[in-house]
Amino acid sequence: MISFPLFVVVVVAEVMPFDEERSTEAAISFAFLNLARVDPGIAEQQQRHFDALRSFLRSVVARLAGARAGDVEEFTRRLHVLVDGLSLHLLFGRIGETDVHAALDRELAALPGG
Repeated sequence: MISFPLFVVVVVAEVMPFDEERSTEAAISFAFLNLARVDPGIAEQQQRHFDALRSFLRSVVARLAGARAGDVEEFTRRLHVLVDGLSLHLLFGRIGETDVHAALDRELAALPGG
Protein backbone atom coordinates (compact mmCIF):
# COMPACT_ATOMS: atom_id res chain seq x y z
CA MET A 1 0.00 0.00 0.00
CA ILE A 2 1.24 3.51 -0.84
CA SER A 3 1.65 5.87 2.10
CA PHE A 4 -0.42 9.04 1.85
CA PRO A 5 2.56 11.40 1.35
CA LEU A 6 3.90 9.20 -1.47
CA PHE A 7 0.42 9.16 -2.99
CA VAL A 8 0.43 12.96 -2.88
CA VAL A 9 3.77 13.08 -4.70
CA VAL A 10 2.41 10.73 -7.37
CA VAL A 11 -0.76 12.80 -7.82
CA VAL A 12 1.09 16.15 -7.88
CA ALA A 13 3.56 14.69 -10.38
CA GLU A 14 0.66 14.17 -12.80
CA VAL A 15 0.61 17.91 -13.50
CA MET A 16 4.38 18.01 -14.12
CA PRO A 17 6.19 17.41 -17.46
CA PHE A 18 7.64 13.94 -16.81
CA ASP A 19 6.81 12.53 -20.24
CA GLU A 20 6.30 13.74 -23.81
CA GLU A 21 2.56 14.35 -23.45
CA ARG A 22 2.85 16.33 -20.21
CA SER A 23 5.90 18.19 -21.58
CA THR A 24 3.85 19.31 -24.56
CA GLU A 25 1.01 20.38 -22.25
CA ALA A 26 3.43 22.33 -20.05
CA ALA A 27 5.11 24.00 -23.02
CA ILE A 28 1.73 25.14 -24.33
CA SER A 29 0.69 26.34 -20.89
CA PHE A 30 3.87 28.36 -20.43
CA ALA A 31 3.48 29.85 -23.93
CA PHE A 32 -0.06 30.94 -23.08
CA LEU A 33 1.19 32.52 -19.86
CA ASN A 34 3.24 34.90 -21.94
CA LEU A 35 0.30 35.63 -24.27
CA ALA A 36 -1.92 36.23 -21.24
CA ARG A 37 0.15 39.32 -20.45
CA VAL A 38 -1.35 41.08 -23.48
CA ASP A 39 -4.63 39.25 -24.14
CA PRO A 40 -7.40 39.56 -21.52
CA GLY A 41 -9.27 36.51 -22.87
CA ILE A 42 -6.22 34.31 -22.56
CA ALA A 43 -5.48 35.84 -19.17
CA GLU A 44 -8.94 34.80 -17.99
CA GLN A 45 -8.37 31.22 -19.19
CA GLN A 46 -4.96 31.11 -17.50
CA GLN A 47 -6.48 32.40 -14.27
CA ARG A 48 -9.01 29.56 -14.32
CA HIS A 49 -6.19 27.05 -14.87
CA PHE A 50 -4.18 28.63 -12.03
CA ASP A 51 -7.20 28.61 -9.71
CA ALA A 52 -7.98 24.96 -10.49
CA LEU A 53 -4.43 23.85 -9.71
CA ARG A 54 -4.36 26.00 -6.56
CA SER A 55 -7.66 24.48 -5.41
CA PHE A 56 -6.39 20.95 -6.05
CA LEU A 57 -3.16 21.63 -4.15
CA ARG A 58 -5.11 23.25 -1.29
CA SER A 59 -7.21 20.10 -0.91
CA VAL A 60 -4.05 17.96 -0.89
CA VAL A 61 -2.39 20.18 1.71
CA ALA A 62 -5.47 20.40 3.92
CA ARG A 63 -5.90 16.63 3.92
CA LEU A 64 -2.24 15.92 4.56
CA ALA A 65 -1.57 18.69 7.05
CA GLY A 66 -4.70 18.77 9.15
CA ALA A 67 -3.60 22.33 9.83
CA ARG A 68 -5.36 25.62 10.50
CA ALA A 69 -6.74 27.52 7.49
CA GLY A 70 -3.88 30.06 7.51
CA ASP A 71 -1.30 27.28 7.56
CA VAL A 72 -3.07 25.51 4.70
CA GLU A 73 -2.98 28.67 2.60
CA GLU A 74 0.73 29.24 3.29
CA PHE A 75 1.71 25.65 2.49
CA THR A 76 -0.55 25.66 -0.58
CA ARG A 77 1.16 28.79 -1.88
CA ARG A 78 4.59 27.26 -1.28
CA LEU A 79 3.67 23.98 -2.97
CA HIS A 80 2.10 25.73 -5.96
CA VAL A 81 5.19 27.91 -6.48
CA LEU A 82 7.38 24.83 -6.14
CA VAL A 83 5.34 22.79 -8.66
CA ASP A 84 5.35 25.63 -11.19
CA GLY A 85 9.08 26.28 -10.78
CA LEU A 86 10.05 22.63 -10.88
CA SER A 87 7.88 22.12 -13.96
CA LEU A 88 9.60 24.96 -15.78
CA HIS A 89 13.09 23.69 -14.93
CA LEU A 90 12.15 20.10 -15.74
CA LEU A 91 10.64 21.16 -19.08
CA PHE A 92 13.89 22.84 -20.11
CA GLY A 93 16.09 20.00 -18.88
CA ARG A 94 17.77 21.97 -16.11
CA ILE A 95 16.81 19.40 -13.47
CA GLY A 96 15.83 15.76 -13.59
CA GLU A 97 12.96 13.69 -12.25
CA THR A 98 15.01 12.61 -9.22
CA ASP A 99 15.60 16.25 -8.27
CA VAL A 100 11.89 17.00 -8.62
CA HIS A 101 10.84 14.11 -6.40
CA ALA A 102 13.46 15.06 -3.79
CA ALA A 103 12.21 18.66 -3.71
CA LEU A 104 8.57 17.54 -3.40
CA ASP A 105 9.51 15.09 -0.65
CA ARG A 106 11.29 17.85 1.30
CA GLU A 107 8.35 20.25 0.98
CA LEU A 108 5.76 17.66 1.95
CA ALA A 109 7.89 16.57 4.91
CA ALA A 110 7.75 20.17 6.17
CA LEU A 111 3.96 20.05 6.39
CA PRO A 112 2.40 19.32 9.74
CA GLY A 113 1.52 15.66 9.46
CA GLY A 114 3.93 15.22 6.52
